[in-house]
Amino acid sequence: MTNKYLILCRGLPGSGKSTLASLITSANVANDDYIDSYAADRGLTYRDVWSPTLVKEAYRWCKNQVIDYMEGQISPIVVHNTFINEKSVAPYRQLAAQYGYRIIITHVEHDHPNPSTHDVPDFALKQMIKNWQIFDKDLKDELCREQESTKSETLLKETSS
Repeated sequence: MTNKYLILCRGLPGSGKSTLASLITSANVANDDYIDSYAADRGLTYRDVWSPTLVKEAYRWCKNQVIDYMEGQISPIVVHNTFINEKSVAPYRQLAAQYGYRIIITHVEHDHPNPSTHDVPDFALKQMIKNWQIFDKDLKDELCREQESTKSETLLKETSS
């Protein structure tokens, strides 16, 4: 059993992922770090420079930072991205397996008065919310059962009236 950990903090912008990551370790990285740095180097804001192309560059940069940490045998490593779906987690699962890290995925929710420090554009936030996936299979199954139960109750009420 390995004692090296890769922790993925997932959540919407403003949820506190960056704050949590910095409390856990200095070996933390996010796509937003790249975009923030890119903007600061140009005297601009995150919102000024945000683009799908820059986000793709940020994903590559973030993954490469994690590889550097893993090659240095650093643990824990925290990646604090939105991780809206399993597809966004897959490269990190592969890295964890390749470098012998255990992976922990945690979901951070916005339960505080602070706004996002990255000023993510509204349209991007809306797209993230629309595409959000629940990872926990047991929770998914439970939600499906609840939805089916609610549908059944509604049908029963409609047919009994």
